[in-house]
Amino acid sequence: MNRVFPFSLRRLPPDPLPLAEIYDNAAGSWQDGIEKLGFDAAYADLIRTALASWPHRPGMRVLDAGCGTGALSVSYCNALTGPPDLDLLDLSPLMLAEAQRALPFAQTLTGAVGGESPEPACYNRILCAHVIEHTPDPEACLHWFASRLRPGGVLILSVSKPHWCTALVRWRWKHSSHRPRDIQAMLQRAGFQTILQVPFRKGPPSRVSCGYVAALP
Repeated sequence: MNRVFPFSLRRLPPDPLPLAEIYDNAAGSWQDGIEKLGFDAAYADLIRTALASWPHRPGMRVLDAGCGTGALSVSYCNALTGPPDLDLLDLSPLMLAEAQRALPFAQTLTGAVGGESPEPACYNRILCAHVIEHTPDPEACLHWFASRLRPGGVLILSVSKPHWCTALVRWRWKHSSHRPRDIQAMLQRAGFQTILQVPFRKGPPSRVSCGYVAALP
């Protein structure tokens, strides 16, 4: 099922349509590319760290915000004994189609992070990989995640960090990078109380990205 919501544009990039088109064009080869770079293994490590401290329990609702091809959700689901109640949100319809092929039990929501829907305080877990870098106000995105989580909810996050490689990525994909200490400070200001920094261990992910797990009180 695909649900289309009238998203507010106040927190989106100034011109979101070209970004959607860029990712539409990349959708067919995206998953193969991130697997070759080692991001699937990095995401699996991040998920294991998160679930070790905050296990998934029956009845929990999960949102993958800016899901792309669903790689982070696949890692999450692979660590569980059964499929969760999962929503996939993305600006790119073709990325969403790839994600639903990988996760046929999930529901899809076409739109961008920062809108009025989904409604506040309806998720126990939010997954987000390399999305806030595309927005003019990453901290606003973190506040939005906090507003969509229930009390005690957990955000599992991957964010690009400064490295010479990310300059090339920034040129191609129009995104920014953030130092881990800055992300941790922004998470604190967004209301997250317990924050784990989860460095990726090897390969390109270790150089260009960092993982985080952050819990609300």
